[in-house]
Parts: sequence; structure tokens; C-alpha cells
Amino acid sequence: MRRWTWTIFAIVGLILLFASMHLWANPTVNTDEMVGAKRCGQCHKSAYEVWKTTRHSRANKALDSHQAKDPRCMQCHGTTSERTGGVQCEECHGPGKHYAYSYVMKDKVLSRLVGLNIPKHEVCGRCHTDSTPSIRTFDFSTMWGIVNHGLDQ
Repeated sequence: MRRWTWTIFAIVGLILLFASMHLWANPTVNTDEMVGAKRCGQCHKSAYEVWKTTRHSRANKALDSHQAKDPRCMQCHGTTSERTGGVQCEECHGPGKHYAYSYVMKDKVLSRLVGLNIPKHEVCGRCHTDSTPSIRTFDFSTMWGIVNHGLDQ
């Protein structure tokens, strides 16, 4: 009986590993599962206020009309939807549909199991690459100071 238990745990673990590898390799975020920065800001007020002052919040407005229709541009500049415009919280933290509830967010293990990501250098690197049009090279340690918003709770 114990052998079956360990086998089941191993199978579930492998499924989760492959699912996470797929999500990591695919940087696009399913906007149907996004709740939007305003929803995040209901609980994370100071983080939301910091986000609103950053270029991320208005990244989609930096594009001309031609670029705004180009999926290559929009994959990093966010969508034009009011709910998901710009580079929203969930572009870095993962779609919040399943973790946006206070009882889930209070449980660190559960929130991460259902999709909450803690951004690292690699998350930023999905958009900030060597080929990104920019005057200066992206330096994570410098830029992190600009977007690091801390935690409200």
C-alpha cells in the first residue's frame, strides 16, 4: 500500500513539474484568468500606488497604433483592455483568478500552488532582453529598486 502512495506522489510531482516548465517557457499570460491591478490594489494598496507611478502601468500607451496591433509588441507591453492594460501585477506574479482571495493569499503554500509567482530576474528577462529596444542595457539590480513595491500584508 505504501508503494502506491509514493508512486502517486511521484506522478503528481512530475505532472506539476512539467506543467510549471510549460508555463515558464510560455511567457504569455492568459488574460481570461487575470483579475486586474485594481483588484490587487484593494488589498495591496501601497503596492498598487507604487505600480501606478511606474512605466509598467502605462507600457501599452508607449506604443503607436501600428505597434499596439503587433502581438510581438503587445506580449511585453500588455493589452489595451482597461482591466489588463499596461504591464499589470499579474504579468509578473501570474494570473490571479485562483489566488486573489484573501484566504488563499494568507496561505503562502496554497497561494503559490495555485499560481502566485514571486518575481525573480528571469521573470523580468522574459521582456527585458538584449534585443529590447532601449537606450541603456537592462540591469536587474538597478531596475528592481524602481519596481520593488514591498508587501502590504
